Amino acid sequence: MEFRFKPLLEDRLVFRELFDANDHHVMAVGPYALMSTERAAPFTKSYIHVDEANQMHVDGKGQSYLMIQSDKLRDVATDELSMTVEMLLTEAHAMSRFVQVYLFENEDGVYYGVDPMMQNNGMFAKQFYPPTAKRPSAGYIDSERYFLNTLLSYKRQKGILDRRGTFEAATWTDVANTVHLLMHAAEELASSNQYAANYVQAEIIPLIQLYAETLLTAGYAPSYFFLSTFTVDTGSICNLGKAYNEFKHLASRPHIPLTPQQEKSFGLQGALSMEGEKWRISVAPYSHQVLRDTSIGKRNLLADKGSLLIERENLALRSVGGANGMADIRQHVPFSHIDIFNVSDGEERIIGSK
Repeated sequence: MEFRFKPLLEDRLVFRELFDANDHHVMAVGPYALMSTERAAPFTKSYIHVDEANQMHVDGKGQSYLMIQSDKLRDVATDELSMTVEMLLTEAHAMSRFVQVYLFENEDGVYYGVDPMMQNNGMFAKQFYPPTAKRPSAGYIDSERYFLNTLLSYKRQKGILDRRGTFEAATWTDVANTVHLLMHAAEELASSNQYAANYVQAEIIPLIQLYAETLLTAGYAPSYFFLSTFTVDTGSICNLGKAYNEFKHLASRPHIPLTPQQEKSFGLQGALSMEGEKWRISVAPYSHQVLRDTSIGKRNLLADKGSLLIERENLALRSVGGANGMADIRQHVPFSHIDIFNVSDGEERIIGSK
């Protein structure tokens, strides 16, 4: 069972950035602040590459930062940022940890990636997007996999240190305990980031509860709940197709990779970009009246008469902009040139002719 969730993000935020009196780099957006642990040094851009085993690697050097999470950071003015960060480090409700920060770039400009790689105890990545001339707004994406991290935490409590290790002795009590641990994590998160806590409670917990009930009803052993090859948390959906509606204030168009994981999936070196080409046939939208973009979508070309839109798509161009997107051949075939043929199985098949 593969889980893919709605993205946890906030956009149209104020991105604040400064260098403090000790020449430390400080930046903040939403409930997050990052402060370099050393005197600020220029970032060099990092890049993602995928090996033959489809494993992601970061080419580039990260820098050490302290990341603080608190809702008190949301309305802090830039000139008060350093003082607020220092104050929050003494407060129990603020969450903080040391992280590695990398500078990446997509079509809309640079962004910062925090701990982009999977770790043995889970996935804790976050991305921060400063304003650029092309990016619609500033904001962040939280790519932390809250369910996976809770699952691994519970397995470690049971002495299973390898994140892919099996838990053959698991019981349904262990499953229930894991769900309760996830609930407790959301409650703890609420003290520093209510928005993220609401997300976990609304988008993740109900689905995991239903999943556990489904496994029980279907007669699966509880060990399947903990089996890494059966219960797969892949994180959030990507900026592909209609999912663009979720990302539209952080990306200028669909199919722009917004995170290192998205770059791995469908960037120029991503797995999906290596699949060659495909043909796509769809009914083209048309009307004798003027149609708004919201009526026809952004995928299909508007036609002046009833027709099918036939496209050949080069998947290597998925993340590359351009008027035709991935399509290197794009043609309308009018309905008047389409015949219906009966074939031996009695079903009707549509065949286009010119």
